[in-house]
Amino acid sequence: MMRFCKFLLALIVGLLLVTVPVLAQTEGLPEVLSPTDGSVLQGVVTVQGKAALEGFSALEVSFAYADDPTETWFLLYEGVQPVTEGELAVWDTTTLPDGEYRLRVRVVLRDGQVRDAVVQGLRVRNYSPVEVDTPFPSGSAPTLMATATAQPSPTALRWTPTPFPPNPLQISMAEWTFWLLQGALFTVVVFVVLGVYLLLRRWRR
Repeated sequence: MMRFCKFLLALIVGLLLVTVPVLAQTEGLPEVLSPTDGSVLQGVVTVQGKAALEGFSALEVSFAYADDPTETWFLLYEGVQPVTEGELAVWDTTTLPDGEYRLRVRVVLRDGQVRDAVVQGLRVRNYSPVEVDTPFPSGSAPTLMATATAQPSPTALRWTPTPFPPNPLQISMAEWTFWLLQGALFTVVVFVVLGVYLLLRRWRR
């Protein structure tokens, strides 16, 4: 009887040791502090953020055209050192045509899983007028705006709708995985404790 109880306790400890690291990884995501969604980019932009997750293996920073259906990403930087908080990459937007872009920070874990943070609606405006009341990201000075001295015609101004902010009630796949694993672990622990109680009660009789 004592051997069986020891076996059940060892099983519970083993489940905890396996499940807790998995839960910690599903919660972790990289974070982009600058630029933010909908920012106007001009010149050389410094990408600031956090990319130091549990099980870190590699870091990739890429950009893509906002309306590209092929989901083609162009690499800006890759490295193998985690960044607690600071510079992730340097992006020279002067080599690109004006338009809307997306920025992705990807962390590759040692087990092959990836964690992505994507910034949407980035507007590169090096060679065209900038919409009024548009904030610039930190570290990006609008030095090239002085070249737009002539009054543009009404057809030359490109207005782009501002993307909706992310839904705070939306549940990500990582959160679903976290709650699923937590529920499974709780169910196993309840059944094990109930089994031990019934066995002890029968053994005392």
